[in-house]
Amino acid sequence: RRLADLRQTKFFWPGLALLGAALLTAIFAADTRAGLGIWRAYFLEPFFLYLIAVDVLRLRADRERVVNALGLSVLVLSVLAIWQYMTGSLLPTWEWTVAESRRATGPFTSPNALGLYMVPIAMLHLARLLNPVRTRFQQVLSSAVVVAAALGVLLAFSRGAMVAFAIAA
Repeated sequence: RRLADLRQTKFFWPGLALLGAALLTAIFAADTRAGLGIWRAYFLEPFFLYLIAVDVLRLRADRERVVNALGLSVLVLSVLAIWQYMTGSLLPTWEWTVAESRRATGPFTSPNALGLYMVPIAMLHLARLLNPVRTRFQQVLSSAVVVAAALGVLLAFSRGAMVAFAIAA
């Protein structure tokens, strides 16, 4: 019964078609094993995450809690990024501990990964700010998330994340 409900969602059939097309390209890639690994990581797992989210997050309040939790995670990562940048500690490689080339990474091994995590969540919260029907808590949280993510991206010196932030904003 539940699978039938999921098949009625807006993106089920287009997602399944994309999944099939991506599988064909992975099978016929020069390195099939690597192609299937990429297919699993970038196509299959996100599609399953979509199915789980559609099934579990049926109520608006549930979706709001997830958005709030993601925002809080960005705030925590921003504090970590500030600490890393100011002290040079907790960085994964010695190159980024030198003051002249210091780049925050958060808990990730790369500054770009920090940007990849923060920018989409910041844009979700920026979109939330544009909707006037929000509680005061949500407005303050979303404002803090956007500012904190911008700071985290700047301290990571990830040009790709900076460009993505600027274009999406």
